[in-house]
Amino acid sequence: GRMAASVTTVDVLPLYGRQLKAVVPVLIGYSRGADGIVVRTPIRSVNDLKGKTLATAQFNEADFILRFLASQVGLQVNLLENPASPRDPEKVNIVSCADSFGAGDFFLRDVLSNRARVDGCVTWDPKTSEVVEKSKGKARLLMSNRNLLIVADILLVNKGFADAHPDQVAGFVAGLLEGNQGVRANPKAYEELLAKAFGWEKEEVL
Repeated sequence: GRMAASVTTVDVLPLYGRQLKAVVPVLIGYSRGADGIVVRTPIRSVNDLKGKTLATAQFNEADFILRFLASQVGLQVNLLENPASPRDPEKVNIVSCADSFGAGDFFLRDVLSNRARVDGCVTWDPKTSEVVEKSKGKARLLMSNRNLLIVADILLVNKGFADAHPDQVAGFVAGLLEGNQGVRANPKAYEELLAKAFGWEKEEVL
């Protein structure tokens, strides 16, 4: 009850929504291009993931994207107990890692050491770019969600706080929308503020 608000992705709601006791007053935006699947170079399509093994973390947007794409091409997923477990040749096999960046690191180590425990990973930038760049041409970005608007960033507000302070929640939402619109309309005017907020150099912002 001490946390007033946080930000997450909408796929969290069906998993944890009831126990969170939170309200969602606004959709902030879509994770365009942040999330992606990196695979060994010979893999050219989602259909090619049949019988392959990918590393990812469970119960987050990376896991959700993989399961969504597999379902779109008629493939089921199979969660392996560990990388040495037998693969299901008819499904997309998943090795669960502690977090999504760890999944990227695990795949990259596998590629660079010429092992064949995993065929790809599902994570997000900057890890997707890092894995591709460091793979020495052995890995490629299979897809990203740049044009796949299924991962949405949302504001979560503690329900008790929202009920007690509806004016503050409304004000926060209004400020968020106004700020987004301001940056979209005139990004140069907010260059210094964004640089300070994110710890970026000013030339990185635009």
